[in-house]
Amino acid sequence: MRAREGKRSKVRTSAVQKTESSLTQTSPLPLDPETFAGESHAVIDFIAGYYRDVEKNTRSGRPTRLTSQGASLLPDAPPEKCEPVDAILEEVGRCIVPSSLTHWQSPNFFAYFSANASGAGFAGEMLSTGLNVLEGLVVDWMGKLMGRHVEMAEWFERAVEGDERFEVVGPPRRFSFVCFRLRAPGFDGDGDKGVEKLNRELLTAVNGSGRAFMTHFSLRSSLDLF
Repeated sequence: MRAREGKRSKVRTSAVQKTESSLTQTSPLPLDPETFAGESHAVIDFIAGYYRDVEKNTRSGRPTRLTSQGASLLPDAPPEKCEPVDAILEEVGRCIVPSSLTHWQSPNFFAYFSANASGAGFAGEMLSTGLNVLEGLVVDWMGKLMGRHVEMAEWFERAVEGDERFEVVGPPRRFSFVCFRLRAPGFDGDGDKGVEKLNRELLTAVNGSGRAFMTHFSLRSSLDLF
């Protein structure tokens, strides 16, 4: 009896091993590592080349055609067979980049600050695309970081309101911006040159310290800081 059980056990073990081996050999991989590496390098080289020449190839930063006009350069129907990545990048470079793309990072485009592209950002985007856990973690980090800025702004606003040398101006604090100015004794006019001079000196001193940063705006000849 024991001999038969041992024989059956061997048969079952052998069948399981054969099944696992068959699955390992025949199941498709999520992606082919070699193909993925080659195509990714091609895409990265394309993006790097775009940023390398963005100033030379963009006059104003604005697209030269409407989005619909740029799309008209592409086929009306999707291809029936997969195209190689070189062909895809050629079409992007010929049909989309010159005509339909707003060049946010171009030095010739002044509508927004050039602050939405970095090497770390690209690398993080590639990782978070495949690892959603990382993406969720970074969003939590961003929330905590923004919360710290808001807390610091609340503390600073209370400090300014409690100091007779300063005054909070404009609307109540929005998010982490505190708008204030130095109120010098003997100067009570909004446009007084003495008050403006003191606030400019304060702005220069704080920004020159490297420990904090302030910017300013002028409203009715009054220099305000935030």
